[in-house]
Amino acid sequence: MLHLNRTCFKTYKSGKNCCEYVV
Repeated sequence: MLHLNRTCFKTYKSGKNCCEYVV
């Protein structure tokens, strides 16, 4: 099983939190 870590960071342009799944 592969565990994906979700990295969330705040974008300065939209001002919303962006979450991406990385291996």
